[in-house]
Amino acid sequence: MHRLVRLLPQNVLPIAPRDPEAPIDLIATDWAIPALAYLFDFAFVPSRLYHICAGRDRSLTVREMIELTVSIFESHPLGQRWLPIQVPRLVTLSQYEQFDQVRLQEEDKLLNELLRVLEYFVPHLAMFQAFDNRNATAALRPSGLQFPPIREHYRRVVESCLETNWGRRRDQRCQEKS
Repeated sequence: MHRLVRLLPQNVLPIAPRDPEAPIDLIATDWAIPALAYLFDFAFVPSRLYHICAGRDRSLTVREMIELTVSIFESHPLGQRWLPIQVPRLVTLSQYEQFDQVRLQEEDKLLNELLRVLEYFVPHLAMFQAFDNRNATAALRPSGLQFPPIREHYRRVVESCLETNWGRRRDQRCQEKS
């Protein structure tokens, strides 16, 4: 997800496959790890499936996620250098695949490499995926673990990515200390 967010303001692709109302199920790892540990330690039932996820009710839609991402870039000093952001038009998977085939015929090596890498996970973007987390939610109720508000968590993640240049500034600081 981080890499797609990084590509958005660079206006690399004019289109992307996705239903604007489809859910994007994001969770915070600092919630997921204790939730998984609690389920393992206190709620394990053989053959019961627990989806550690936001679920449909707490997920952002594609449209909401794009709007929130653009808003974060617009309001963050390090994100403003990418303005204006041209949001890709959302299309069906078959429309995207047609675009992909036409662009791969061109001589743009950088774009061709990007399209080649994206083909591994872009089809997943075109699938409407909503996960049933009722078993996990019910089993976690006694734990007291609260699912973090995803909008605020997502904002902190994107801001951290901007502030560290997607982890590169943090890596440089670590190298300077060694």
